Amino acid sequence: MNASFRPRSRKFVGFTLVEMLTVIAIIGVIASILIPTISKIRATSQRTHCASNLRQIGIGINLYANEHEGVLPGGLNEGQNGLYKGESSGSLAAFIAPYVDGTLYKSGVSLKNELFVCPSWEALRVSGVCYAMNMRVPIDGGDTWIEPFGRATGSKKPIRLYQISDPLPNVPAIYEVDRKNIKANGGPIGQSATWDPVHGNVRNVLYFDGSVRTENVD
Repeated sequence: MNASFRPRSRKFVGFTLVEMLTVIAIIGVIASILIPTISKIRATSQRTHCASNLRQIGIGINLYANEHEGVLPGGLNEGQNGLYKGESSGSLAAFIAPYVDGTLYKSGVSLKNELFVCPSWEALRVSGVCYAMNMRVPIDGGDTWIEPFGRATGSKKPIRLYQISDPLPNVPAIYEVDRKNIKANGGPIGQSATWDPVHGNVRNVLYFDGSVRTENVD
């Protein structure tokens, strides 16, 4: 008895070849839509995290000043990366540690405060520092400009918060470092930074009143 031969469609795990190719094409289309969206969401999340870091640092600065008769923490280095071995290291993290995470430094022990690490900067694996102190503010009605946090080396001491002439919401305290930022250009801080801001065309800035703004970069 001869059974008639009837060719069968090739199947892969319950799908015909045509169905499998269709599914692959659909997945490709969905991926092309989702990947940019996911990247944008991640970038927004990192920028928000960075702003939150700066906001907490701002709280620490103001709490320190409140407990030291208005005197700002310092003297400080211009660039800040959260590494410190005590206040003599010139790290803001050492001064505000008791106010932001309750950590007290121990002599000779190296510590790090993660608030001083921008997640976008960390993702790019950039060397150097991602945050820098504003070392030039107006006092005496704007006739004199001075380094508000003093200097870690030398005789320059931090000033009192009320000495700043301009309204505090108008005066930056800490800014993100990039080579488009004029304050960071030309020095060792700027040279180790990315050319463009790590958040694309915006930069997070902490002001002396504790507010953080995401500002467009020209």
